[in-house]
Amino acid sequence: MNMRRIISQIKQRYIFKKLAVSFVFFATALPMAACFVFILNYGVDIIYWDEWEMVAMYSQERISFHDLWSYHNEHRIFFPRIIYFSVAYLTGFNSKTQMFFSYAHILVAFFIFARYLKTVSEGGMYYFQLIVTSLVLFNLVQWENLLWGFQIGFFMCWFYSIVTLYFFHLLINNNNIKNLTLTIIFGFIASFSSMQGLLVWPAIIGLIIVYRIFSTARLGVRNTIVFLCAGIGNIILYFLNFDYNHFNRFVSSTKGYFLEQPLRFLGSAFRLVGCALAGPKLFGTSSNSDLYLVFGFYVLLILLVLTLLIAKKKISFDTKYVFCVGLIFYGVLFIGLISIGRANHVASRYMTFIYLLSIGLTLLICNIYKYKKNGVLTGFIIILIIAVLIGNIQAVITAGNIRSEWQDMRYYLTNYTTVPDENLEMLFPSASFVRSLAPFLEENEFSVFRDNAITNFISDVLTGR
Repeated sequence: MNMRRIISQIKQRYIFKKLAVSFVFFATALPMAACFVFILNYGVDIIYWDEWEMVAMYSQERISFHDLWSYHNEHRIFFPRIIYFSVAYLTGFNSKTQMFFSYAHILVAFFIFARYLKTVSEGGMYYFQLIVTSLVLFNLVQWENLLWGFQIGFFMCWFYSIVTLYFFHLLINNNNIKNLTLTIIFGFIASFSSMQGLLVWPAIIGLIIVYRIFSTARLGVRNTIVFLCAGIGNIILYFLNFDYNHFNRFVSSTKGYFLEQPLRFLGSAFRLVGCALAGPKLFGTSSNSDLYLVFGFYVLLILLVLTLLIAKKKISFDTKYVFCVGLIFYGVLFIGLISIGRANHVASRYMTFIYLLSIGLTLLICNIYKYKKNGVLTGFIIILIIAVLIGNIQAVITAGNIRSEWQDMRYYLTNYTTVPDENLEMLFPSASFVRSLAPFLEENEFSVFRDNAITNFISDVLTGR
């Protein structure tokens, strides 16, 4: 009888474990699948806005190194241009393919997080963090980036910033030349994918300082000097031949807000911090509402409490948290950067970067407190999950409206010779610029004019059409 009971209990545990694993797999894979289907369903193959500058560059007899290295506004998008032109060459400027290439970056980033989590947590806490990470990484709130092929630059910058912070985490835990070299290489790629990539350098300097104060972990004098020289050299190279007239215009447009109205600036910064928790439009409220001030103070209060507990050595500041803290630093720096020039406004394309603060803080909370009960910290994670789920629903509604506009744009581009200027100005502010490049697309059967069997086959396989 006892033997039967033991066998029955073993069977029950086995069934329960199988069900638990199935649930975790489903809960983790669902956001991935939802994001993929979102792009498949709402993405439209149309050349839009900044992409026309890429078409103009591609239409030249040859693309020089100077073309790839040149600025796009204040950004050096050297590596995204290489990828963009490569994919455009293979698929005939199929924008939807670019979107799926961006999706691939999120997918690989998820596996980096999964690999990291495997080293810092186990059991139920590991699976819980895996689910939350998938939910936040594949969120649809960032629909502007997901549904615009040109934003491959943002995703490359975002991805390589994550990779840089991850290899620095490995460097702190295993101080060797390989991890130092990879940290510098990926930091370089992040920096020359978009200007936000430069933030990895101050974020890592912040990590070096913090861990020198609160931990016994040391990077080593030699490696610290090498890293600082690489970071400084990277920043100097980035701003070589920089158009300071553009910078001066930026300062002129923001000084009345940033310098003359510091309280307004701080309010905007707090609201953007609140967006890291509640998304840009929770319950339909605008991100410039006072509700986001409350969320912002809530997030900063949690950061302050964690800092005080670490300073008083109430909780251990282990080197296994380097990656989490790095994501938090990077997210805060990004929010500070866009707060200067984006008063009380956060576009969905910025949420890709802002949510790094959310992920970093969530993983840090989970791994420090593990199974201990803490209402304030638990509340943060619950609000984050609810906000992402609500944001996903709102994103689907928005994308449905945007898709019809972009489908109209396909018609306007196809009939560029007959439609009025105001129609073409939906694709780019200058209708004459669109008209001048449309014949190049038509002659080469690119984008909406694509009619090549091989190109169609590649594009259709990659985009699911």
